[in-house]
Amino acid sequence: MLIVDSILLLIKNALSVIFAEKLSGTNRSAAVIVLLTVLCAGIDLAAIALSLWARCMISLAVLLFVCIVFLGMKPYHAVSVSLTCIYIRTAAELTVNCLLFAVMRGDYPETVNGTLFNHALYGLISAAAGGGLLYLIWYIVSQQPQETFDEAWRHYSFVSAVFMVITAVFGSLFEFGECNAAIAPVIASAAVLTLAMSVVVINFFAEICAAYEREKQLHHLRSDYCSVKEQLEVQFQTSQRLRKVRHDIKNHLISVTALIDSGEYEQARELLHEISETADSLQPSLSQSTGNSLIDAVITYKAAVSEMRKIPFEYSLEALPEIRIELSDISSVISNLLDNALEAAEKADDPYVEIRVFMYKDYLTIIVKNRFCYVPNVPGRKIPTAKKDTENHGLGMTIVSEICERNGGVFRYSANGAWFSASAMLKNH
Repeated sequence: MLIVDSILLLIKNALSVIFAEKLSGTNRSAAVIVLLTVLCAGIDLAAIALSLWARCMISLAVLLFVCIVFLGMKPYHAVSVSLTCIYIRTAAELTVNCLLFAVMRGDYPETVNGTLFNHALYGLISAAAGGGLLYLIWYIVSQQPQETFDEAWRHYSFVSAVFMVITAVFGSLFEFGECNAAIAPVIASAAVLTLAMSVVVINFFAEICAAYEREKQLHHLRSDYCSVKEQLEVQFQTSQRLRKVRHDIKNHLISVTALIDSGEYEQARELLHEISETADSLQPSLSQSTGNSLIDAVITYKAAVSEMRKIPFEYSLEALPEIRIELSDISSVISNLLDNALEAAEKADDPYVEIRVFMYKDYLTIIVKNRFCYVPNVPGRKIPTAKKDTENHGLGMTIVSEICERNGGVFRYSANGAWFSASAMLKNH
C-alpha cells in the first residue's frame, strides 16, 4: 500500500509542479521538474499519517517554497498558484470519494481500501480529476495576456484561500462511515457543486482581469487621442504665431535697413537682437534640463499645453545619471500626473502646476503639485473624482501606481486644502 501511495503522490505532485511551472512563465528542464516532484512527494509521504488539515498546510508550504526559490515567482503570485494547486488536488480527491461513497454507501471503506488494485484505481481517478481541473484552470488563465494577472494575483489569493479552508474543514470533519451513508448523495452533490463553483469563480476572476486590462488599454487610447488633439492645437497656435512673427520680422527688417542706411548702427543692432529673441520664442524650450531627451520632451510639450490653457507652469529639473528604467514607463508616469494636474488646475480659481524631477538614492523621483477646487476625502488608495463620468476616470493614478510598483518604487499622493501633490518613485535598477 505504501508503494502505491508513493506513486500516487508522485503523479499528483508532478501535476502541481508542471502547473506552477507553466504559470511562472519559466521553462525548467525535465530533470529539474523531476527533482522538484520527488521533493514535494517525499515530504507529502512523510506527512501521510497526519490529519488532512496538517497535510494541506505542509503541502502548501513545500509548494510555496518551490515556486519562490526554484521557479522565481513573486511571493503573492506563488501563494496564489500554490493555493490553487493544493485546493484543486484536495477538492478533486474529496469530490471523487464523495461520489464513490454515494454509490457504495456502507461498502465504500472496504471496497476502496480492500485491494491494492482498487486503492490504486480510485487514487488514479482522483489524480486524473485533479489534473483535468488544473489543466482547465491553466487554459482559462493562458487565454488572457500574462500582464493581466501580474498585479491581480494577490486578490486571487483570497479567493483560493477561502475555498481551501472550506475544503480542509469539510475533509477533516466528514467521515465516510455508516453514520453518514444516508446523506451520501447530498454530500456528493454539495462537493460537486462547490468544486464546480470554484472553477466558475476562477473563470469570472480571469474575465474581470481581462476586462480591467481592456479598460486600461481604452484609457491609453483616450489619452493618446487627447494628446494628439492637444498637439494639433499647439501646432495650430504655433503656426498662427509664426505667420504673425514672419509679418513682423519683414517689417522689422525694413526698419533695420532704414537704420543702417541712416547710420544708426546701435539701434539697428538692438532691433536685430529683438528679432532673434522673437524667433527663439517660437520654439518651446526649457531653461533647465535633466539630460534625458525623453523626459525633457514630455515636460516641454506639457509646458506648451499649459501655456495654451493659460495655466502657470513651473518646473525644477536636476541633471540625471544614466536612466535604466523603461522609457515608456517614465513617459506614462509624467504624462498621467501632468494630465491630471492640468485638468484639475484648469478648474481652480488660481490655477498653478509645478513639477520636480530629480534622483534620490537611486530612485527617479517625480513630484507634481497643483491647485484644484475639489478636495477629495481620500479613502485608502483610490482617489475619488469630481467628474460625472466616474467609471472612465481614475485609471491614470492606478496606472502610475502599478508602474511604480513594477519598478520597485512607490506612489503617494496627498490633498491639503486647495493643493494636491503626487509623488512617484521608480528604482533606477
